[in-house]
Amino acid sequence: MSENLNLEQEFLSNSDNGCDLLKKIPKHCAVNLQFHDVIYRVPISKTILNGVSGEFRAGELSAILGPSGCGKSTLLNILAGYRILKTSGHININNKPRNMQEFRKISRYILQDDYVCPKFTIMETMIYASKFKLTPNSTKVERQRLINDYLDIFLLKSKANALISNISGGERKRLCVAMELLDNPSVLFLDEPTTGLDEFSATQSITLLKRLAASGRTIICSIHTPSAKLFQMFDRVYVLSSGQCIYQGKVDSMVPYLRQFQLNCPIHHNPADYVIEVATNFHGNFHTELVQQITNGKKYLNFDASKLVQAEIPNCKYSEISDITVNEYLNFNSSDWKMGWWSEYCWILSRIMQQMWRDKSNMKLIMATNILLSLLLGLAYRGIGYDASFGLFNYNLALLVNVQYIFLSMPPMLTYIPLNMQYLRREHFNQWYRASSYFMALVTCQIPFLGAECVIGSSIIYWLTDQPMQWFRFLLFLGILILTSLTASSFGLLVGSRLRLLNALFMGPNIIAVFIMFSSYAIEKSHLNMLEDIMIYGSFVRHSLEGLMSALFQHNRQDLICPPDIIFCSGVKPQFILKATGTLNSNYIRAAASLFGFYTFFTLSAWIVFKCRLSSLEFLQKNPLYRYVRYVLSKYVFFKAM
Repeated sequence: MSENLNLEQEFLSNSDNGCDLLKKIPKHCAVNLQFHDVIYRVPISKTILNGVSGEFRAGELSAILGPSGCGKSTLLNILAGYRILKTSGHININNKPRNMQEFRKISRYILQDDYVCPKFTIMETMIYASKFKLTPNSTKVERQRLINDYLDIFLLKSKANALISNISGGERKRLCVAMELLDNPSVLFLDEPTTGLDEFSATQSITLLKRLAASGRTIICSIHTPSAKLFQMFDRVYVLSSGQCIYQGKVDSMVPYLRQFQLNCPIHHNPADYVIEVATNFHGNFHTELVQQITNGKKYLNFDASKLVQAEIPNCKYSEISDITVNEYLNFNSSDWKMGWWSEYCWILSRIMQQMWRDKSNMKLIMATNILLSLLLGLAYRGIGYDASFGLFNYNLALLVNVQYIFLSMPPMLTYIPLNMQYLRREHFNQWYRASSYFMALVTCQIPFLGAECVIGSSIIYWLTDQPMQWFRFLLFLGILILTSLTASSFGLLVGSRLRLLNALFMGPNIIAVFIMFSSYAIEKSHLNMLEDIMIYGSFVRHSLEGLMSALFQHNRQDLICPPDIIFCSGVKPQFILKATGTLNSNYIRAAASLFGFYTFFTLSAWIVFKCRLSSLEFLQKNPLYRYVRYVLSKYVFFKAM
């Protein structure tokens, strides 16, 4: 009890000093957000939002309130531009039609799930965010000063060196807000910022948001069952019921407004809880009357939009809101991105590599598995490289080596996108970086690790199985394994970019199992019909298998040695082994080129799917044929992405 009291006293002390710190947040353009007759329907012909209208003003902390399923998050998504398909209606900025591309430059959206990479500290997270969100000409000293200011404002400076995995939920939410404020947005959207927080942490968060709104920003939150204390901290409330607006106005005016309909909120009752009871028809069905009285949110739209209502906070009043217009502000921020593509790529690659390096348990597990499997394979097929009596077993060895490196290389990429999609989507939507720079960093980050993995494992297998000790032959063997690993990794990236984690873990290995099943047939290509040819050679596993056999038994390979105790050995001649295993006509260059072709195809396909999942290919999303096919697949096949 005393600990909580001390925390509250410390917070109040910091709040008193917070006025000076908030002055360090630059004042910029004021944005009033209007929306008219917004309708949103889902494919099953259910209307989530039914012609709602309203306005949120600069200098106010606004709340979207309502029972579960009423459309709070949907409305917030539409206003933020996070989900704009299947939507009709008009959204204006200062009474002018909104340009979504330009609006994203001055707005930021903080999702309900505050996903932040747990492997970094608060300070490191802020430093990475500043690299993406501040202009390149900002000096290191300026960046650090700004970061320290925001850590002070959001009461995080004492935890600056704490890992994200070790901080509380309230601190994570405040960190998310601090990161998005680095580039000074005019509009801030928050989806249920108090969910999962205790009363003290929620009060901290809402108090800070109110102070930010008082500096001239437009701050809009969806909120679910706030306490009476929290509810009174909001300047404006917008209440939804069954996809329609039943109240829009000042918090203090809500209870008197409800009395007009004989809906009397008891003195001891939380007004927020009471209006939710009204929205769920707990006190009778007044839905139609409330919607008509408020004209579904249009009633309070007829006012002078240029006149801003200033939020009043005791001992901390900021009435200075710049007269700069949105267009002038955008002229200062004409570029969509703060840094060039190459700089973005380098910083993202650095962050991913550091994240992988800190996850040492995963790296150690993969490397230990690689060494263990290599030793087991090498010992199981020990000495078969020159032993003519076991010459045909080299084909089995090549197939198993393929399987080993496919299943070592595919899972990391198979799981990376599903596990990181939440904060990847938030960062990309909030204009941190281009999708292309992130994707390229993701593709290239695996190359050093896969290369080291292949060098270690192939050296063990090659030596234990007594293959020809020729450098060029070993390098040919290693080259095919590296190409196979890269191709398997890009295939995992393709599957992981489209499916959720559980579906990806199910589909990826099963598709590879089919590839392996058809590729292992020891049949010459000339003996295959067209369907068999497509099924066998349509898999990168077959080309990898032929490449390994070519590296081991072509290029003037010497005859194998028949042991003295064996009367006859059929596998003395390398050509016989190649013919018996159906790889006589294999060609190393063709196999390597085919693997590179599959790698390129999987990577490009993964890029397209990745862009679609981030909703960047809006021209494709709006295509009626594509939407119909997607609807059929989602309904009957149940392939749904996050």
